Amino acid sequence: MRLTNITHARLPEGRLSSCTVPVTRTGRRLPVSFDQGMHVGAGSRPGTWMGVALELPTPVLHEDLGRAWAGVVARHHTLRTVFSTGDDGGVRLHEARDAAQPLWARHDVGPAGTRAALQELVDGACAPLARPSHRLCLVEPPDGPVVVVLAADHAHVDAWSLPVLARDLLDALADVRAGRPPGTDRPPAASFAEHTRELAARPAARPGSRSGGGGSSPTAGAPCRSSRSRWATSRTRHPRP
Repeated sequence: MRLTNITHARLPEGRLSSCTVPVTRTGRRLPVSFDQGMHVGAGSRPGTWMGVALELPTPVLHEDLGRAWAGVVARHHTLRTVFSTGDDGGVRLHEARDAAQPLWARHDVGPAGTRAALQELVDGACAPLARPSHRLCLVEPPDGPVVVVLAADHAHVDAWSLPVLARDLLDALADVRAGRPPGTDRPPAASFAEHTRELAARPAARPGSRSGGGGSSPTAGAPCRSSRSRWATSRTRHPRP
């Protein structure tokens, strides 16, 4: 896997579409980590998201890919949460109550090409306060393999979690093609909100001491300090069914 940013990412020219899992209702309120509060509290701005791109060696049905992505969203609790700000400007986090139902859309690719169109799309769709702040994108060139891009705001994912999401998507797609529910053999991922709650319950550190913690969840965000979206390209190819 190679890390870069969207301004240097290599994408084929082709049709661009995207799949989202809409959020219209929210449920219980969840704790917000310090890093998430700093990141989301800075407001919407370009380049707060991270993404991973992977090639599929064979064409894929939008319906199959959408069901697979909905299965990934259902497995990862952090992808089923949304941020908002209160009247006092404080950052809030709530669970999404909607069922994970995929919704596809087509997008125009202008003279600047696929990469520019995708960057504009994801800068808006994956902003910190978007509902949801993640998106699956599909690039279908006239010739050659199709490219899937998974993108999400950095409050929900980091460089460790991107390969996990890519792996889960490929497994879920294999399940769908085999007639199984997506994610059949994978239990729900640990909730990052619960990890945040556990950290908050720990005794305060003594003055002058130094402490640190890492997210135990495969999808845990930290503040993004770059104005350019971080990007991972993977050579992982989907196994033929």
